[in-house]
Amino acid sequence: MFGWAGSILRVDLTTERVSKHSLPKELAVSFIGGRGLNSRIIYEEVAPKIDPLSPDNVVVIGAGPLCGTIAPSSGRVTVTFKSPQTGILGDANAGGHFAPELKFAGYDHIIIRGRAEKPVYIWVDDDHVEIRDAKDLWGRDVRETTQIIREDMGDEHIQVMCIGQAGENLVKFAALVCNSTRAAARCGGGAVWGSKNLKAVAVRGTKSVKVADPERFMEVVDRAREGIVNHPFIKQVVSVYGTTFLTLSNNSIGRLLTRNSQQGFFEEAFKISGDVFLKKYVVKSKGCFSCPIHCSHYFIARTRDSLIASEGVEFEALSSFGARCGNSDFETILKAVDLANRYGLDAISCGGVIAFAIECFEKGLLTEGDTDGIKLRWGDGETIIQLIHKIAFRQGFGDVLAEGTRTLAEKIGGEAKKFAMCIKGLDVNNGDYRGFVGRALCQVTSTRGACHLRGGGAYETHGKPEMAEKVFGFKIGAPPEYHMKAEAAIWMENFVAAAASAGLCVFATQWWRPEFVSPEILAEMLSSATGIKYSANKVMEAGERIFNVEKLFNVREGCTSKDDALPRRWIEEPQPTGPTKGEKFDEEKFKNLLRRYYRLRGWDEDTSIPKPETLKRLELEDLPKAARC
Repeated sequence: MFGWAGSILRVDLTTERVSKHSLPKELAVSFIGGRGLNSRIIYEEVAPKIDPLSPDNVVVIGAGPLCGTIAPSSGRVTVTFKSPQTGILGDANAGGHFAPELKFAGYDHIIIRGRAEKPVYIWVDDDHVEIRDAKDLWGRDVRETTQIIREDMGDEHIQVMCIGQAGENLVKFAALVCNSTRAAARCGGGAVWGSKNLKAVAVRGTKSVKVADPERFMEVVDRAREGIVNHPFIKQVVSVYGTTFLTLSNNSIGRLLTRNSQQGFFEEAFKISGDVFLKKYVVKSKGCFSCPIHCSHYFIARTRDSLIASEGVEFEALSSFGARCGNSDFETILKAVDLANRYGLDAISCGGVIAFAIECFEKGLLTEGDTDGIKLRWGDGETIIQLIHKIAFRQGFGDVLAEGTRTLAEKIGGEAKKFAMCIKGLDVNNGDYRGFVGRALCQVTSTRGACHLRGGGAYETHGKPEMAEKVFGFKIGAPPEYHMKAEAAIWMENFVAAAASAGLCVFATQWWRPEFVSPEILAEMLSSATGIKYSANKVMEAGERIFNVEKLFNVREGCTSKDDALPRRWIEEPQPTGPTKGEKFDEEKFKNLLRRYYRLRGWDEDTSIPKPETLKRLELEDLPKAARC
């Protein structure tokens, strides 16, 4: 096979059996790989209604056909499982160098099931695979674990995906971390690994990824790269600041989620801006594998009691422990981010549950008797750090927080549920979407719970609505308007599913700018890499097929239209300040938009369950009977 490595590795931790299988070519073509084939495998191999922390849960690690090639920004790995945080499809994606290394070792996917009797890690060295004792790694943080494995193997270039103490302690939003700081963070995959006594997967590969038509592949790759690196948005903004520029950018349009989304404008955002980060802390920039954007940074920060030298910081982590918690102390934010990486925590959900707890304390729904005597206040960076420690080790009040925002809201009850900023149990990212109809629609229809990367795109926020016509082929309304927002959401969700399955970072695609990788360019890259003729229509159909498989998984778990709901705050409370002051969602109008979305998707308008004719068109009608991969 070209593009694809052609092999799936299966590891059963209960029986300690390791086996290698051929990648079914017809499935690879239909689902592209990575996220897409991961989701197909999970649908087939995870029985309905299982406990996500039982040995019956299955974890699939996937690298797409462009991973390991010189395609721009093609270093993304996807990990898929049933989520302990949401109870539906769990999916997390990370950059760095793990995905290419997996391909270099000769594998497209690793399927992990069962539970080891004692802590273990999986060692993949090309064709040599073994399950190794991890008793000396258990209790170690992510950075220590990574370094010890590399030192034991005598190779600093080994790629390690692992959990920290949060995963070991089954924190429901524990992350999986590659390259010490590149987190496949969302949905609680770290807790699933912890429940399996799986500390890490370490990979070393010495093979190569073969492409079918090298000359044509080079031509399209060069064209795609030129469109990215020479774009002013990349040259002047993203490659300079990384995603930290979004702090002031979001604030300027009233979209910076502040104090648990009590408002979308943070008065002290200037103190935690990309400019401050760049001038005060950054050493130099860094890119993921084969990425010309290099949006990450090495940084050094001297806090009151420690020296932090790390990589990052991404906007979402910065804002989670910043504006979301009303905190403008940059040094405590950087320390919080470093701790989240070391312990292996999803920064969005960690900051989300802390911000939610602060508001509950503010409103008298939690007291010092509940919080181990800690006074929870907006902007108290030291308390945020204290709570992160407690969460990772499930100590005292941290044990309650470790269950996540939705569970805490249910435990408190009453009005607390109104300001739990979750969709399908997953904390929303650090965007306050009152006034941004299209972005909100993609949040509620996302197949993994609230997600800003599974659809949406930049055309209501950091781009301009008029840019959208170049991408979608039709005009969309300004942010508060509903015109063509369902059509745009579907287009973007399908495209992102295909691009992610190929292994691309959405930042290099039309998710962000019309000039970046389009369905046409992606089709050319896939065709020349794999030797399979892809068209733009075929790419988009594959994305639709992937999205529908994920939807079917969720439907089987009881998740239907009733769960496609905005946080009550965005419906009941008008934006109190900033550029979007007065905005909120009209619930009936938004429900009508959802019904239109379902109809256009070929789903039942009342339940959102895909119709038989839709499944037949996408060749999914026999999915429940399909053979295992």
